[in-house]
Amino acid sequence: MENNLSQNRFGELIARAEKLASAVYRVTSLFSDGGVLKNQIREKAGEILLEISVFQNGDRSEKKCYSIKNDIEGLKALFNIAQEQNWVKSINFEILSREYTDFEKELENSIIKKLKTASILENGESDQQLKYNSENRQSQILGYLKNNGHVQISQVCQLFPQVSRRTLIRDLDGLTKSGLIQRNGAGRGICYEFSRDNFLEVKLS
Repeated sequence: MENNLSQNRFGELIARAEKLASAVYRVTSLFSDGGVLKNQIREKAGEILLEISVFQNGDRSEKKCYSIKNDIEGLKALFNIAQEQNWVKSINFEILSREYTDFEKELENSIIKKLKTASILENGESDQQLKYNSENRQSQILGYLKNNGHVQISQVCQLFPQVSRRTLIRDLDGLTKSGLIQRNGAGRGICYEFSRDNFLEVKLS
């Protein structure tokens, strides 16, 4: 993951956050009023810069990234409030909002997506992929039942030798809970077959 999230990339993000914070200070220095709002805007811009620095130095988690994104959204909301006061030209806040939106997208593309990719590589399949594979196996199990009438766990394990027994039992339980198949017998004699209604549908199809 370290190779994907290079120090140079972090340096570029921090430099951009610093420039944006500096621009925020320049614009808010033109306020003719609104000391409280001015401080809130400056503090939020400073928090974003600080969080990027903290992220670079160790807390490289998706949670931290989304915290930064939330702060950016909060800052843009403050821009909207300040814009309504007409203390400075509206274009200033339009530019700042656009720049922070671009910064947020850059954070998403250069950091968050790579974190997700690294997480998948370290922990295995994504939730979406796991769901797809489970549904695919269940479809094959139903096909086997259509051709053979019933199936035992040991036979399912032979169909999918690369998949753990526990995972295959979960697949069978999922089909059972959905009402597509039913479980009969006990112990080593447990077998699965189409439920009565689905058996009739299969025979008629």
